[in-house]
Amino acid sequence: MKNPDRIVDPVLQHIVATRKERGITQTRLAEIAGVSRRALVNIEAGSDCTLSVLRRLLQAMSLDLRVENAAYNPPTLEDVYAENSARIAAENKRLKR
Repeated sequence: MKNPDRIVDPVLQHIVATRKERGITQTRLAEIAGVSRRALVNIEAGSDCTLSVLRRLLQAMSLDLRVENAAYNPPTLEDVYAENSARIAAENKRLKR
């Protein structure tokens, strides 16, 4: 059963959309990818899958998954330290008043 609160991964959304656009049934895709139909139904409903299963699904659909640098640059430890130090200094200054 699909969990309405669960956000389906955009990669899986693309696989499902492509499968439907190409008129491929879940049964056929499962056969080509070497996974059970039940597993495919669960994955399309938002269940997690392993990287190897994802790769087989992509290969069966003649799709490619590319890894690119993220636009998001997480803070470094130095950034976090500087932010925490500034916050502590501001709190100490406020408490001295």
